Amino acid sequence: MENPTSGEETPSGSSMIARIALSDLMRVSDDAAAPLSPKLIGLDEPFESYEEVSEIEEQFLSTVSKISEATELLSPLEAACALLIKVIQTARNVHNNQVAWADLFEDLSSQVSQMGGYRDELRGKPTVADKRSLKALEQYLRVTTEILDQATKPYFNMQSGIWENIKRASTVQKEKEEIARYRQRVSNAWQFYSASMTRALSLKLDRIENRFDDYERVSNTTALSGHGKDTYGVVGSNLRLAYGEKVDVCEKGTRTQVLEAIRRWAVDIDTPEQIFWLNDAGGTGKSTIAATMAKEWQLEDHLAGRFFFSPNARVTERTEEFCLAIAEDIRFNQYTLWDKIDQAIQKKSPEHRFHFDIQLQQLVIEPLQSLQTTHPIYLVIDALDNCADREQREVLLETFIRHLPSIRHLKVLLTSRPLQDISNVLKGSSLVYDLGNHLLDSGSMVGSDIALYVNRELGGTPKITSDQREMIVTRSGGLFLYASTVCRMLKKSHRLSEVLKYLSVVEAPQDVEAKMDELYLSVLKQAIVDDTAGQLLMDLLSIITVTFEPVSINTIGAFLPDNDQIDNFVQDLSGVLTAGEPDRPIKVLHPTFREFLLSNPQRTKGFSVNPSEAHARIAIACINILEKALRYDILHVEGPDNPFPHNFTVEGLEKLIVKHTTGAILYASNYWAHHVAESDLPDELWSKVLSFLSEKFLNWVELMSWRGGILTCIDGLSRVRLKAKNELLGNSNSLKHDLLVIQHAHQFLVRHQALLRESALQAYFMAL
Repeated sequence: MENPTSGEETPSGSSMIARIALSDLMRVSDDAAAPLSPKLIGLDEPFESYEEVSEIEEQFLSTVSKISEATELLSPLEAACALLIKVIQTARNVHNNQVAWADLFEDLSSQVSQMGGYRDELRGKPTVADKRSLKALEQYLRVTTEILDQATKPYFNMQSGIWENIKRASTVQKEKEEIARYRQRVSNAWQFYSASMTRALSLKLDRIENRFDDYERVSNTTALSGHGKDTYGVVGSNLRLAYGEKVDVCEKGTRTQVLEAIRRWAVDIDTPEQIFWLNDAGGTGKSTIAATMAKEWQLEDHLAGRFFFSPNARVTERTEEFCLAIAEDIRFNQYTLWDKIDQAIQKKSPEHRFHFDIQLQQLVIEPLQSLQTTHPIYLVIDALDNCADREQREVLLETFIRHLPSIRHLKVLLTSRPLQDISNVLKGSSLVYDLGNHLLDSGSMVGSDIALYVNRELGGTPKITSDQREMIVTRSGGLFLYASTVCRMLKKSHRLSEVLKYLSVVEAPQDVEAKMDELYLSVLKQAIVDDTAGQLLMDLLSIITVTFEPVSINTIGAFLPDNDQIDNFVQDLSGVLTAGEPDRPIKVLHPTFREFLLSNPQRTKGFSVNPSEAHARIAIACINILEKALRYDILHVEGPDNPFPHNFTVEGLEKLIVKHTTGAILYASNYWAHHVAESDLPDELWSKVLSFLSEKFLNWVELMSWRGGILTCIDGLSRVRLKAKNELLGNSNSLKHDLLVIQHAHQFLVRHQALLRESALQAYFMAL
């Protein structure tokens, strides 16, 4: 659809009408944040002519055309609030009984309420015409205008006598798809506007997290990669990880030397060194420094994008989604590139995810090449060593080094441990400035920085004396990770005196790895309160260490129904794990703790996690959960007149999935097969797999079809088939027969995947 506002001016007569209407609308603008009501704007009865709708569209066109000329923020915002109330009610009158439109109207109503909040914050504050915010408001209203135009088409058609009340399935599907696209477009535009207003109001940066909440709200319809629904409801959580939103920034007055070194490099327009490589041992504060600079540059409007690698989620431990995440961040931070990046994302084909160079070129490099700026802009890439694939790390670095000379105004702050493969690529390039390993120099200002940090964190804790705080600083040996882990543990532990006693009597090693090992052992030992707790703790650690996505306390409880100490363990391990609400994902705070658990038993003193055994136990737990939960028509949507409904015709599908499943069921349905493929296929597990496929296969396919996860099923069974073939083939004729069970299930999915995506209940018919 063409943009109705592009390059057109409202006729003078219409402009006068619009101005008069606007003055009337401004009288109700104070109610913009209130619940929408027909009586609020005089729309108790349906329209009898289309003049009223036409007038609203003229008002909208007039408002949008004047935004770019505004000299302050409040008046355009007030006009937009008032008009949007009118728009939403107008569209509702046309589609008052259509659930498909209801979610879109709900989105718009919520956004109007938030706009009312921005309006209230602006009142009484002197503001200038922030170009970013005005541009964002203009784009948001343009999208809303298109929605109004689309929503009122049936009404205009009825007035002209050409509307036919015929609803074929293809027509219904087309309308639903259009509504879904509009919801996504208005969500994107709103996120841009919300982020822009956050800056304009000089609010705390964590207000920008609102946009991630939007991602979580729509995650049931659009995954980060754009290939089907979100698998476990963690898109927003993964984006927070990717953008480092939860990474602490440096305490005021700390790390001043390294921060100043980065700032000098950042503003030096003559240096050929476009990459600042901050490298040192794990736990020396690299991510904190990266987060500090990212937020500083974001406040200055000089940030292009960010990506913080992390082993806590598959999205952030590989590079498949790196370019898309960076591109999304760029279009929020550099608003003049919004349209260009939006077009590039829309054109992104599925096969591009396998070609990193193509993704980077189209989604990042080309848009940034077109950016007109007199100041350098910055990309922040943190903890590249956390990228699990060595080849992917090398390809990322080589691709950036190849393209960076074509964008002289772009600089990259890169942090990592000095792994050999990373060093091999970077040390031979003239584009790289290497600060060297100075973050752990306890003889420099680092010691005083840690003392400042520890005193700020623990100074208000009466049970911790100044001598004990000094002991923590000394034992840290310049390692920020050591100090922060101890501080978190002491602030939340139930056994404060035991922790302090252990720290005071055990000698602290000088080696970085040994120092953290000693601390991790103390964290784990203080969590064991009796002889039975040891195995229960290891069961918990096994799940947290090898799951493919972070899982919640509730989900872990479903995996370990006999373990009644999960809550206490998570609390006692707060120095190394995030401890939140029971339904929020638990994350490992630093990758060195996961590496410690996965290392040899000699190093861990008996706390090692065997990954293949852990995968097998989780796979069995997943299958047990699914065997109890899965059944025919799990969402209760089958009707006598429509035994095989198309998925897109089921009203409120996302809400039905939430109602009839749990986080444990969703995780198990996604990843049971992947856990099987990562195990050594013990007999107990193999027997469970065959039984599950014989009895619950079609029920599983049904649930995954409702969730848009048929490709996940195909991928999982492909992995199981390959694993079984390598492990079992040739052992006996019975095992060869077992392999045929896996192969037939996989072939069924591949052969019927198109229909299975369209209709979940068709799975049973096609299996006849």
